[in-house]
Amino acid sequence: MIRGLAALVLRLAGWQTVYAPPPGPKSVVLVYPHTSNWDFPLGILFTAMHRLIVNWAGKDTLFRWPLRSLFLWLGGVP
Repeated sequence: MIRGLAALVLRLAGWQTVYAPPPGPKSVVLVYPHTSNWDFPLGILFTAMHRLIVNWAGKDTLFRWPLRSLFLWLGGVP
């Protein structure tokens, strides 16, 4: 259900995703530079749509109440 909802939101926003699996069981993907604050929510929708398990690094001050639990659940590492 989450996968379908993520696909719907991305489609309504005008995005088309292309996913090519990495050659091995683990990989590192760097995303830089951020062009807007929409990069994060779009990235989370992409990972939900393609059922990817990701970890991402964020500034430690982002991991304060009330968003700490949400960001940790989404794979964030302060």
